Amino acid sequence: MLWSHCKTNNIIEKNYKLSDILFVRDEIDKFVENIHNPTVIGFSCFVWNWAFNNEVAKIVKEKYPDCLIIYGGQHQPSVERLKHEQDFFKKNPYVDIIVHGEGELTFEEILLENLKDKNWDSIAGVTYQTKDYKFKTTPTRKRIENIDVMPSPYLDGVMDKLVEEWKDKYIFTASVETVRGCPYRCTYCEIGSLYFQKLRPQSFDKMHKEFEWMAKNKVEYIDNADSNFGLYEERDMQIVDLLISLKKKYGFPLIFRNDWAKDKGADLIPIALKLKDADMAKGLTMALQSLNPDTLKAIMRKNIISGNMEEFINKCNDIDLPLYAELIVGLPEETLDSFKSGIYKLIEMGLHNYSGIYPLSILPNTPFGDPTYIEKYKIKYTKTKALYYHITESEIDESEEENIVIETSTMTFDDIYKAHEFKWFMMINHFFGLTQFVARFLKNHSDIEYEDFYEKLQEYFSNKPNTVLGNEIKELRVALKEVFTDNRYWGWYLEDKRTWEFDEGSVVKIWKKIDLFYQEIKSFIIKSDLIKNVDVLDAVIDFQKNALLNPNLTYPYKFKLQYNIGDVIENNQPLCNGGYELTINSKTNKDYNGDYINWATEVLWWGRKEGRYKSIVEN
Repeated sequence: MLWSHCKTNNIIEKNYKLSDILFVRDEIDKFVENIHNPTVIGFSCFVWNWAFNNEVAKIVKEKYPDCLIIYGGQHQPSVERLKHEQDFFKKNPYVDIIVHGEGELTFEEILLENLKDKNWDSIAGVTYQTKDYKFKTTPTRKRIENIDVMPSPYLDGVMDKLVEEWKDKYIFTASVETVRGCPYRCTYCEIGSLYFQKLRPQSFDKMHKEFEWMAKNKVEYIDNADSNFGLYEERDMQIVDLLISLKKKYGFPLIFRNDWAKDKGADLIPIALKLKDADMAKGLTMALQSLNPDTLKAIMRKNIISGNMEEFINKCNDIDLPLYAELIVGLPEETLDSFKSGIYKLIEMGLHNYSGIYPLSILPNTPFGDPTYIEKYKIKYTKTKALYYHITESEIDESEEENIVIETSTMTFDDIYKAHEFKWFMMINHFFGLTQFVARFLKNHSDIEYEDFYEKLQEYFSNKPNTVLGNEIKELRVALKEVFTDNRYWGWYLEDKRTWEFDEGSVVKIWKKIDLFYQEIKSFIIKSDLIKNVDVLDAVIDFQKNALLNPNLTYPYKFKLQYNIGDVIENNQPLCNGGYELTINSKTNKDYNGDYINWATEVLWWGRKEGRYKSIVEN
């Protein structure tokens, strides 16, 4: 986007040539081989490439000392952060200029000034290095009022070169930004600053042309960078209708991924339903982060779901629209009890599909990088290896790190550690379904609360390390401690030699011993006196096993069940003994023939937000 704008300037067009856009990560030495005597390099910086960028910039500066190196993006220090990072340019002497905020106009002016006196004072929105590693910051640049008139790299030929060069090697994804900015001030998010608070939408006509280009160029996955898709209801519905028609016409795009508007609730359902029916989206998100009022106040966040949250969840369930929640471990004012309570509340309200629960990563240009905010909430963090998943060991860049919160004024390190274990435990057992249907049967039939069931389940197997689940708990505890002492990556390696999230990998490992796992679950239920009738218990376990998509079975198939377990779970009906025949089908419309990695990829990774781990059960 920077170059699309800059090349419209005749002076830049006559004096500069774009040699390349480097986006394929490689070993540092090989990557630098693609850089030949540059005049200017712009680095787009974020948490996943900060160390990589620094190493590349350092080598480039050594080889080409006259090259002007410019850092932009969201990870380079903000103006506020530089106030308490006075030694930034001493630590990073290869950086000449930092761009703050939007980059299109600023980058254009830098290129023009670079042809003249290099008077960086004349350019708004930058910090530049002066003598002896000192620096000077210019006044803030105003936001671009009308981003709709800015040129598009998809439409002006910039991306055509990349497509031609890489089309035989890669399947393409593409990013769009139909609205720039976010009205919220969430303290953990870098776009939550006042600078980005005003919204700048793009027109449907411009989006139409960009999406048409993507469809023609066989882009499979479009990632919408909006923070609140659905906020412009009429236009966004037009966008969805367009995408569906393009998929029918060209076969592309396959997927359109969104961050949904935070406060629209039920108003988003018609848009999400259209995407779901076209098999283009995974469902609706409730980006809650916490259900604790004190925490929400501390992070400047309100959770507003149009009407009642439970009604919203039930409405999505009734129309079979996948709905999932997002939560964060370690936010200020959260306690271990309030964190666990939030998860239990969501389940009680009927959220059984999926929840994404993430570690709190300190993004340095947020208030979490501000010493005052850190001191107020007694935040402590540790460097861990970056949160990389689904890549091989050779692809992991050991130099990339993330600052993960390990203590606050309301959570000790032990509490944070227990919260991560609890998150994992609930993910594998409820949100990946291993005991979900048992828990739901007990709630509806015997009025046993979800909290009571899962607390007993966790305590029982924590003391039985020789069981399938007990051994997984033991291994998880060791791995988490190693993660927080920077001794290991996040997640598990499976037989494909790739990293998988702890919950995904554990589910795969348990499935390989699934019959023994359910024998041990059955023993737990008997010893805990949760179901007294053995025939009923057998039926519950049978239903639980068959309600999950089994990588070893051929679909569809039928099986007989003595009791109406599904009716009790789904419709809260009384338990009846009568002999039932169930038809079990696959949500993915395929069999996996024991291929656990293919199954895990399509079901646990790609399909978790829409609950693909569940089978289709019909009476």
